[in-house]
Formats: sequence, structure tokens, C-alpha cells
Amino acid sequence: MIPKTARIAALAGALLLAGSGPLLAAYELYPGETLRTIATPLKGPLTLSGWTRDGRGVVYSLPVKKGEKFRFRFKPRNDFVGLVIFDEQGEDTDELYSGQGTVADTELVADKDTNWIIRPYYARMSPRRGFGAPYRIEIIAE
Repeated sequence: MIPKTARIAALAGALLLAGSGPLLAAYELYPGETLRTIATPLKGPLTLSGWTRDGRGVVYSLPVKKGEKFRFRFKPRNDFVGLVIFDEQGEDTDELYSGQGTVADTELVADKDTNWIIRPYYARMSPRRGFGAPYRIEIIAE
């Protein structure tokens, strides 16, 4: 269950972002996560990097228009860092891409105007629970 304060914070952030693309639905963050919107259109490759650990990472929102194509290159530093990308209008279980612990290169095409949620995460099954790990995601508009 996500605390009411996290739902309210996500909704408030969505309302602030309404002028920068499609309105975010009441996307729910885990406690301790922050939501950042990626400015579009992208001018050249964009590299997102950071540190993630269970429930304390950054979640990115990428506004996309129907027909836009993006390449995602995910480069984790260890096998316990993963990446999931999904349409914020869909369900969390209906991911567009999911991978963990491998260098990945995937291409996605938007089938409608929406926001894609990009969530790097640190696996709970890690033997080093709580420490987290760095990641790097390169996004290229094609």
C-alpha cells in the first residue's frame, strides 16, 4: 500500500507538469522516490545516470507523441540493477521493456501520445540489501 502522502505528491507533480505534455495520470511513486520529467524534444543523446536502491531512486517521465521512436541503452554496474519502462496510462504489469543486470539496447515506438515511465531499480533479492548501485541510461530519439 502506498501512503496517501506519496499519492498526493505524485498528483501534485502531475498537475505541475500538465503544460509540458500529456497530463500524467495519478502515477503512484514508492515512498522515497522522486519523479523527474525529461524535456522534449531531445537534442542528441540524453544520458541519465544516478544511484538507485530499494524505494529511494529517481523515476523519469518521458513525454512521447504517437509514432516517435526512441532507443534506450541501459548500462548497469552490477547484476542487481534493473530497468523497467511502461506507459503511465497502462498498468505497472504491462511493461514496454524490462531487464535486469545486463547491458541492454532496445528500441520503442509510441503507439499514442502519452508519457513513458522509466524506472531504474535495485533488486530486493540482492545479497547487499540496502546499498544500491549506480546505473546509466542513454536515450536517443530516432
